[in-house]
Amino acid sequence: MNPPAKIRVEADKLPSAATDGYRKMAREVGSFHATGRAKIDFAVYFASAFVLLWTVFVIATPFPEPDWVARISLFALASPVGWFVLVSRLNRWSLVLTDGRISLRHGPLPSPWTENIELIVREVRAFRHVGRALIAELEFDGSHANRQKVLKRRLPPRVAEYLAERLNAHLDAKREG
Repeated sequence: MNPPAKIRVEADKLPSAATDGYRKMAREVGSFHATGRAKIDFAVYFASAFVLLWTVFVIATPFPEPDWVARISLFALASPVGWFVLVSRLNRWSLVLTDGRISLRHGPLPSPWTENIELIVREVRAFRHVGRALIAELEFDGSHANRQKVLKRRLPPRVAEYLAERLNAHLDAKREG
């Protein structure tokens, strides 16, 4: 499956092991690195339009003497919405699988609604996609307790399907080697 146009795959090399009879030779460690933009929701456009209209209203309407109150209310409203728009526009996510770890990072601006995640590969049983979410199914040594960890929400379905397929291929190749 080819990568969707909405993401950039910077590295996709499956782990391999060369065998010579009963001995295993030096093994190449695989790596996977994909990046994509944060999904911009309708709420971002709605909030941006609302702040723009409010700004026009505050600037165009003559207020009585203490018009600084209107200006402060405009700043108090525009600051969080502006931060939300900046984060939605500038941030990217990066999914990296290498050296037995899977990490999902968001940046460059911090945001309270996303978390950076790091998992150990041997604890992951499989990856799957459900709608627009990429999910890691986790299991623990010696227990029958299974858990699920949502790695990324609000992905386009084709991107979630592609990431789950490629990460599962890496897991399978690692287990076989």
